[in-house]
Amino acid sequence: MGDEERSGCGASRRCTAATLPCYQSFKVCVWIIIWDWDMALKTEMSDKVCKRLRAATCSDQRTELLLSLNEGKKSVGDLREALQVDGPTIIHALRMLQTIHFVSEDGERVYYLTAIGKNMVRKLIDLIGDTEVIVEHEKFWIEHDLSGIPDQLFDRIGALRDSTLVADTKRDPLTAYHSFVAFLEKSPTVELIASVYAPDPRFLYDEFVVGHKHIELVVTESVLHHVIEELGQVRVNEALRAGDKLYVLRHDPRLVFAVADHVIVLMLCRLGGGFDYSAALTNESPDAIAWGHDLFRHYVDLSESVV
Repeated sequence: MGDEERSGCGASRRCTAATLPCYQSFKVCVWIIIWDWDMALKTEMSDKVCKRLRAATCSDQRTELLLSLNEGKKSVGDLREALQVDGPTIIHALRMLQTIHFVSEDGERVYYLTAIGKNMVRKLIDLIGDTEVIVEHEKFWIEHDLSGIPDQLFDRIGALRDSTLVADTKRDPLTAYHSFVAFLEKSPTVELIASVYAPDPRFLYDEFVVGHKHIELVVTESVLHHVIEELGQVRVNEALRAGDKLYVLRHDPRLVFAVADHVIVLMLCRLGGGFDYSAALTNESPDAIAWGHDLFRHYVDLSESVV
C-alpha cells in the first residue's frame, strides 16, 4: 500500500490547504496546542518539537508546499505554478523545511519529502480532515454526548468527511428517525446498535429483527426486554435460528448507530440529557462504512451473545 493510501482521512490526502474550507479553524487549533506546549513544557526537547510544528502548520506557504510535495517530486517552477507564489518565497520555505529534515533536494534541484516529512504530512492531513469533519457539523458534535465513540475511532473521525445531517421538520417531528429507517430498508444486511427503544418499534424491529434481512443487533438490557416484549420470545428465537445475531450490552453507549452496505447512520444523546431523535448524521462513503463496521465490532466485543 502506498503512502497516499495510509491515512484515515481518505480522499483529503489529495487536497491542498487552499482547498480545505476549515483550514483557518485548523490553524487556530494548532496554535492553541503549540501555545499550551510553550507555556507548560519549557524544555529543550519541547522547543524542538514546537519548531517543527510551527514549520509545518503556522505558515500557509509551508503547509501548502508540504501538501503539494506529498503528490510527488517537484521543481521550484512546479511549486510556483501549483501554489501561485513567487520563486523567492518558495525557496525560503524550502530552506526552512530542509533545516528540519522534512524536505530534501536531488542533484537536479528537484525537491521531495523525506521519510520524516511524509510522516509529518500524514499526521497533518489527518488533523486537517478531523477538523473539517467537526467544523462541517459543529453544532451536532458539540451539543451531543460523544462518549460512545471510543478514542481509537474518534482518532479516525476524518473518515466521516462530507457527511449529511438529517434534521426534523415541523411537518414531521420524527424526520431524522424515519430517515434512519428508510436508509436501512434499502440494504439486505444491517449492523445496528440501539441504546434506546425505538419510538415506533414495529416500524424498526419488525422489519429488521424478524424480516427478510440479515441483521446483527447490539442492544442494552432494557432495549432487549422491550424487543422481547414487543415481538415475543418465539419470534426472536425464530430470527436467531434464521441466522440473525443478537448481543446485549451491560452498559449504555448513549447512541443509536447502524451500518449497512451503502450507508452509516449515527444518532446521539444530548449532553446531560436524553436521546435526541431530531438529528441523524449519515454518510455513504467507503471510508465511513469501514469506520462504521469497526465501531460495530467494538461493541460486539464488549457485549454478550444472546442465544
